[in-house]
Amino acid sequence: MLRSIARILFTFLAATLIMVVCQWCFCQGPLNLTSSETWQAIWHGLSMNLCMAGYVTALPALLVIIMACFNPAHHRTYYKAIGTCEIIVKIYFVLIAFIISLGEMANYTLYPYWGFPLDTTPLFYFMSSPSSAMASLTWWQGILAGGVICVLTWIFYMMLRDAFILAANYVSNKPKNRAITIPVTIVITAALFIPIRGGFTVSTMNVSRAYFSHDMRLNHGAVNPLFSFMYSATHQTDFRKQFRFMEDDEAEICYNTLYNNIESSYWVPLDSVAPDYQPDIQLIILESFSSHLLPSQGGEPVAMRLDSLGREGWLFENIYASSFRTDRALPAILNGFPGQPTTSLMKWVSKLDSLPAIGNSLKNVGYSTAYFYGGDINFTNMNALLVAGGFKHIIKDTDFPMSERLSKWGAHDDKLFQKALEYAKSPSDQPRFTVIQTSSSHEPFEVPYQSALADERANAFAFTDSCLGAYIDSLKSLPSWDKTIVAIVPDHYGAYPRSLEKPLERHHVPLVFAGGALKDIRMIDDRIFDLIGSQTDIAATLVFLGGGDAKPFRYSNNLLDPCRRPYAFFSEPSWAALLTDQGLTEISVENHEVLQETSNPQALPWLQAYLQTLYNDIDAR
Repeated sequence: MLRSIARILFTFLAATLIMVVCQWCFCQGPLNLTSSETWQAIWHGLSMNLCMAGYVTALPALLVIIMACFNPAHHRTYYKAIGTCEIIVKIYFVLIAFIISLGEMANYTLYPYWGFPLDTTPLFYFMSSPSSAMASLTWWQGILAGGVICVLTWIFYMMLRDAFILAANYVSNKPKNRAITIPVTIVITAALFIPIRGGFTVSTMNVSRAYFSHDMRLNHGAVNPLFSFMYSATHQTDFRKQFRFMEDDEAEICYNTLYNNIESSYWVPLDSVAPDYQPDIQLIILESFSSHLLPSQGGEPVAMRLDSLGREGWLFENIYASSFRTDRALPAILNGFPGQPTTSLMKWVSKLDSLPAIGNSLKNVGYSTAYFYGGDINFTNMNALLVAGGFKHIIKDTDFPMSERLSKWGAHDDKLFQKALEYAKSPSDQPRFTVIQTSSSHEPFEVPYQSALADERANAFAFTDSCLGAYIDSLKSLPSWDKTIVAIVPDHYGAYPRSLEKPLERHHVPLVFAGGALKDIRMIDDRIFDLIGSQTDIAATLVFLGGGDAKPFRYSNNLLDPCRRPYAFFSEPSWAALLTDQGLTEISVENHEVLQETSNPQALPWLQAYLQTLYNDIDAR
């Protein structure tokens, strides 16, 4: 009996030790916590580590019960059963050791780029396009990561195997009384439900259990990445159960007080004698750009061409990126649908058809539509979003010759803009809505360009900026320039400089309007360029400029409306925030704790109502 108990307890302790050691390495590595902070994170994350150890131990415990059922007096049958169970548990431990190694390595590697614990996002990226998902890794990083995973798998396997098979040999194995052994091992196995559940409290184990500090790094250090991944995978569809702050009717009313304009507005934006005047509209989405690349916004002299375009045209100075990755960003820009902190709407292809879209709205008023991207259009279900969004001509990596697909993401931005320019030069009897999405300024930041900038990231941004500048210069030489509006915005929060930690700094992005048609637009009040706005506001603005109906875009405000309420909602997997002219209100996604609050008593209810309304909307689609 003692040996059976030892097998279960030693396996549980070994699994817990593995989790704690990995947690310590993560806190000391990517998080760079002090020793005191590390032990705080380990202590507050212990219940989650015990939970995962319980899951790991469950199958070996069941095998122990099975082994206890065989009578040692029947030597041949008994030892054959024991041997079979030990073979099964060894195979199981290899698999578990690999899963732990892979998860911990992914968390260790990705956290510096993403800033949140492991969830199902990498799996979504990999399943939609493995080559694109791995494009950020260099060959040596891939080999190194694979080697580390193999070594960790072996170490973790040996720890679990020894705990189950060898360590139990140190316990005296007195003659078995199966009438006692079987019920005792069943009780101990059933007791694993306690750490798995998270104790005896009303709430079961969840990620918020690890959150104990206003410093998100400490919370992230306390989170077990394997549990975070599992929790994310099993709670993706409970949209109506997430972010419940008030009754739905109350949330709708509260949200409408935020969204609706302060007062009814009237302005004459197009100073043209032709009532059916429709400019060609181009939307250029720049990979990972930020305001910190523009001197005019207090940044470094990196994106000098974009900076000069902002000085020549319109520069909206207080625009904020909706989210942190492209799959969340594209619906925000193209559909006016905010990025969600706990999921990506692009995972649910069936929901994409019901989204309002700039392409469809402009197509309804006579526009032709085209989308240019140098990479894999199937990555994160992008093709489904574009087709549902009304894009007729979709140019992707396979439309470029192999000789031009030199980037890990496909064709570099210089080739992308060249193909878009060929399209712009071709004749058309319709106004055009064209989107160009760049990709060169992305990890691993390898570009065919060398500027005076020593940092490889800054050099990659300078390359894309130079391609953009050359493209705009070529457009200016075309007769269509005088009736063209070009909107330029990053896809998500910036990747440069690397030290951006505060939400406002990280999500602050430039929005530039250029084009000869700007001269035909007469503003009531130039102060609109200083008002707070979001990427989601681009949709209503461009649809308005093209003469379409912007009413379906319920999360999007016309940036040219001087009477709109200035605000921006943005989020990451750990938090959600609402910025108004009174300041930033921020709450934790996991436990809904208020992380930052303004003096405006309406701000927190607005943010809560925004999240609740958004997730109700997702559930209804």
